[in-house]
Amino acid sequence: MDRVHIYTYTDIRGPRKRTGYYIFLLEQETAKGQATLHKIEKVETPETENRIQLLAVIKALRRLRKNCDLVIHTHSEYVAAGINQSWLQKWVETGWITGKGEPVANRPEWEEMAELLNAHEFEFHAGRHAYSEWMEREIRREREACLTDSENLAVQKR
Repeated sequence: MDRVHIYTYTDIRGPRKRTGYYIFLLEQETAKGQATLHKIEKVETPETENRIQLLAVIKALRRLRKNCDLVIHTHSEYVAAGINQSWLQKWVETGWITGKGEPVANRPEWEEMAELLNAHEFEFHAGRHAYSEWMEREIRREREACLTDSENLAVQKR
């Protein structure tokens, strides 16, 4: 089974909904060496950090065409804990109700991620990773490239 690393990052922070960017990168060792694929996407509709972190993992998982041994690196404690601390399994067992008796936030994303992970062996790691700085730079470049001329002048004066 091929081993694939997935790395994700977003510039959206906190529970307040906002727009921004997320990026994912898939990395795999091949007979010819290391192969990578990455994609950066703009979030046009304001969303929470947690939802976008889930979406970044989902978009990366959708790119896989066969069963893999996955190592998923995310900045999100929420996403990693959902898997590593068996929250997802508990939510399914309780009909998608949290320990506080409330509906689980981001249920459609959790359900899709669970379905996509089903065919793979996987592990999640939360925190900074090998591509964190590069992803931050890529998002900054993408954001600056989308600014108008007057907005670019304001950024340059800072």
